[in-house]
Parts: sequence; structure tokens; C-alpha cells
Amino acid sequence: MAGAAEPARALERLRWPSACAFQQDAPDWCVRGGGPPETFVGGAWPEGGVWGAAGVGLVREGGGCALLGADAWRQRLAGPAPDLDAVEGHYAAFRRRADAHGAARLEVCTDALGLRPVYFAQQGAALIVSTRVDLVAQALGGAEVNFEQFGGHWLAFNGFQAYSLAAGIARARPGERLSFCRGVLSRQPGPGWLRREGEPPEPPGDALAAFVRPGGRPLSLGLSGGLDSRLLLALLQRSGADFSVHVFGEPSDPDVAVSERIAQGEGLASRRLRIPTNDAEALW
Repeated sequence: MAGAAEPARALERLRWPSACAFQQDAPDWCVRGGGPPETFVGGAWPEGGVWGAAGVGLVREGGGCALLGADAWRQRLAGPAPDLDAVEGHYAAFRRRADAHGAARLEVCTDALGLRPVYFAQQGAALIVSTRVDLVAQALGGAEVNFEQFGGHWLAFNGFQAYSLAAGIARARPGERLSFCRGVLSRQPGPGWLRREGEPPEPPGDALAAFVRPGGRPLSLGLSGGLDSRLLLALLQRSGADFSVHVFGEPSDPDVAVSERIAQGEGLASRRLRIPTNDAEALW
């Protein structure tokens, strides 16, 4: 997902991905979105304005969970404020429409943990926003690597932070709401994911159990052999759900060996998937 408000020359620098599932253009802004239909939805409201969401949104439903589809995303983004406090998962969502004063306002939200990164940079009266840091860098005419933050970016703990791998490009904080109107950017913290004061604690097993029962969908667990995927495996087995497992990598990878050994020992159907690799031309 990528967009620019009042983009001027920034748009001329962008080399958009060839396959866009959603595209809207105007003299002073544009937006692009792509990916499988399960992970990107977007559209326009009849009364004016556009909306979209990239990633996976989950809501608890009937003891299990449901994945948000296009209609559910559109409804949650249609109110006076985006209705996303109860939506879990990893996602970035946006909407652009006129506010109560008739001014065009762009709003961008990310999930409570910040698992789906949102990068942005303001250049004069232009704002460039994307889930891909390389597209923001292109729009700016280039950006230097932020080596201070580069090292452990793939670690989960660092993934929950607002570190950016490119100097001069910011990353939204977990759950943050960005609002851009008349050249002014405001940042509002989200509801957060920690238990609020006075709320009764929920047993971790109960909190996770709802999300191993996605209603009406086949289920496959990414089993690497680490503690987190083994915990999810135990919850799935306890729930009685019908599921298989998969692992990414080559046969020589330790994760693959451990995963396949666990699957064999538990009598589970297992698949090994190769990590897709894009060619350099497609990336740059």
C-alpha cells in the first residue's frame, strides 16, 4: 500500500509495482494498493472519498475469530473516526475524504502492535505514506540507511517499536493514527494493547485460543520448532481443530528439520514451502 497527498514531483520518482489491485489518482494525490485479495481491499464511497486496508484484520466472534472482508473494513472506516480498537492482527488502513469543514483529510492507522509497518515522510506540503520504506525513499529522491537501527530489525521485540531503517523516514508507532490535512500532519496514539487499569486479566490460553479457530477457513500453522509456534501447536491440538502445518526453507535448514520431526511425531500433515525471491529489477 502506498499513497501521496499533494505529491508534486514525488509521484514522478515512483516506480509503482506492475500489479496494482487498487488505484486512485487526482491532481493533488494518489493511492496504490496490491497483493492477494485476502490481504488488500479498497474502494470508494458513493458520496466521495476512498478507503483501503492492507494485511489481516481479526475480530473475536462466537468463541473464535473472523477475518475482516471488504464490507467489514468499509464499515469500520466509514464512521466519524475509524472503528479499529477491537481489530487485532497485522494491518495498515487508510481513508481520504472531506472532513466536517470540507477539507480533504488523509487518515492512516496501523495495528496495535505495529506488526504491519507504516512509513511516512513529509516534504513541504506533500506527505508520502507506504507500508514499503523503499517506495517512500524513491518519492524523496533517495534516503540513506539508518545503520543504528538496522541490526536486529527482524526480531519481534524490535518489530514492536517505531524504528525506521532509513534516515529521514519515520515509522508509525504501534496503533498510531496519522492525520494529514491542509499540509499539517498530526499523530495520535492508539488505544494500546496492554491491559488497562481496572480490567480483569485474561488467561493467556483463553486470549490465544480464539485466534486458532478462524471460522469457515482451512487452517495451517507455520511451525518452525520455536517456542512460539510450539505453543500455538499445543493450543490447536487442545482445541480439537482440524489443521495442518507448514514450514519455510530448504531441507538443510534447522527449522525445517525440527518442524518436520515434530509433525511426524504428532501425526500431522506437513508441507515445506520455499521462500519466494524477487529479482533485483522488480525490487528496484
